[in-house]
Amino acid sequence: MLLVETEGSYTNQIRLSSLDVHVGQSYSVLVTADQDAADYYIVATAEMANSTQLKTLEVVGVWNLTTGAARTNPQGSFNVSNVTLSQTFVLKNSVNYENGMINYAINNVSYATPQTPLKLADYYLNGAGVYKLDEFPANGSLPEAVYGTFVVSREHNGWLEIVFKNELQVMDSWHLDGFGFFVVGYGFGNWAPESRRMYNLYDPVVYPKGWTAVYVYLDNPGMWNLRSQKLKNWFLGQELYIRVYDSDPNPAKEHLPPKNLLYCGSVQAPPSAPPPSPKPEPIPGPLALVPPAPAVSASATTTKTQW
Repeated sequence: MLLVETEGSYTNQIRLSSLDVHVGQSYSVLVTADQDAADYYIVATAEMANSTQLKTLEVVGVWNLTTGAARTNPQGSFNVSNVTLSQTFVLKNSVNYENGMINYAINNVSYATPQTPLKLADYYLNGAGVYKLDEFPANGSLPEAVYGTFVVSREHNGWLEIVFKNELQVMDSWHLDGFGFFVVGYGFGNWAPESRRMYNLYDPVVYPKGWTAVYVYLDNPGMWNLRSQKLKNWFLGQELYIRVYDSDPNPAKEHLPPKNLLYCGSVQAPPSAPPPSPKPEPIPGPLALVPPAPAVSASATTTKTQW
């Protein structure tokens, strides 16, 4: 199989004999019919297949005319070899047991869903009494597991590097609302700043006992959810919210609250005027930058925040 597209964007063309497709993911592959005329199996299964139970699959041949063409994204393409990273998140998944209960966590923080929607609290209360802003341990795990509502805040139009560390024995996959991020590298064992030297060699998911690094261009203001795509992990706390802050209140970038907005939780009625949103706290630069290898072009699409 020749992998040519993922999530609506062209990718490096990679020849594969098998491909893992996880929850919420989509890929396009081309298969070259260069073998002798006969019936062949294409198998999609979560387990080892019994060939005696498979049926013949009828397919239609296509020409590979577009995968090498210029990208049609009106935003253009990004060359990530020369970007300036505003921050690095090193996020490790974990599972904790307390009082006979199981919780999944990121950096030993298990997310607690508040009674007030985060966007409502952000717009009218600056999050006061609803969530903790910029207190999340973005580059290391807490010594003990905690349960709470944490939000990290980053500036609009900054570049964010996210390293997903998976020290569990099972495969994991992740999703970030509002952005199309692209993988720049992966490896087994522990990630270190020197790992950037091998970036852009693969396009993987997060394998057991390994790490995956992605770049995200924060061009979409709003409150966005980063979560595990494994529904059990997500439901039991393995998620985080990223608040992308823009000091320019331009409705072309982010919609204002609609007139028929329903109020609840700590916001039972709209204040006469919402307080100004706080800017993100100053943060140290990314971890000891090591120049990455030359990168491939990639593009992403965005959608304005909806209420």
